[in-house]
Amino acid sequence: MRKLLFLLSMVMLCTLAFSQDRTITGSVKDAAGAPVPGASIRIKGTRTGTAADNNGQFRIMAKSGDVILVTATGIDPEEVVVGASNAISVTVKNSVSTGQEVVVTALGIRRSERALGYGVTKVDPNNLLQKSEPDILKGLAGKVPGVDIRGGQGAPGAAARIQIRGVSSFNGGEPLIVVDGVPYSNNLVNTSNPFTGGGTYGSGFGDLDANDIESISILKGAAAASLYGSRAANGVLLITTKSGNPKKGAKPLNVSYKTGYSVETISDIPDFQNDYGAGANFRVQSSNGSWGGRFGKGVIYNATGDVIGTSASGIDSIPATTWA
Repeated sequence: MRKLLFLLSMVMLCTLAFSQDRTITGSVKDAAGAPVPGASIRIKGTRTGTAADNNGQFRIMAKSGDVILVTATGIDPEEVVVGASNAISVTVKNSVSTGQEVVVTALGIRRSERALGYGVTKVDPNNLLQKSEPDILKGLAGKVPGVDIRGGQGAPGAAARIQIRGVSSFNGGEPLIVVDGVPYSNNLVNTSNPFTGGGTYGSGFGDLDANDIESISILKGAAAASLYGSRAANGVLLITTKSGNPKKGAKPLNVSYKTGYSVETISDIPDFQNDYGAGANFRVQSSNGSWGGRFGKGVIYNATGDVIGTSASGIDSIPATTWA
């Protein structure tokens, strides 16, 4: 009887000792063996938790059978069951969705979107490929809240205008465009010359191919201007292009082909008058800039003063046309 009581007491003591909390030490490392500082360590289903130090080391009170949950920004959650050992090593994997939480800021610095103190909107470049727009800015139209994008002029290929959070200046108010850390010009090339002005031009921004873009971020607010100075007072359109992949196993070559075309039709054409025109006696040099006398009979000259024909009637020898 005494032996049986002794055996039962020993079993109870072992069970009690087994269920008591004890200090568990461990380390958190990534797939490359580097420590993960600041990782959150907690007992699943409880409020007991701690954080890893700068070397990825941690200490926590737990008992056998408890599940330790390890989480951190940029990694997948990892669970480890506490066994008989008082030391554990946790190896975590990088999260596949990390790229969606990282924003490229000034000088190509990558930061977590939650760590930024200003509004940031990201655009998936694949959405641009769904619209066969010749201009990247026109492809962004309707995809970003608070951003107004419209064609600057009516002719095909004309540069588009972009404004973030409405008009804030009489001098354009367009945001700063940065491509791979280099400011990019979206200014309209135009002139006030009475003879050569009035033309429709595109901008250099239209030369960018949507297939070459890796990410597009729109920085809003005055805080975004602090990264680039006064030029970014109206916000920043930040574009990062694709680059080579140095990882092993990556595809060495990827070829894609896509084409598209667009057709624009003039909805309305104004009525032209053929009685008056710029210049005198069909010579543009004598023009006052935008108006002139009535067309009459005489010799017709070109802009350099050379004779190009004669007019036998009192109307323009080259009548107005729709050039259709």
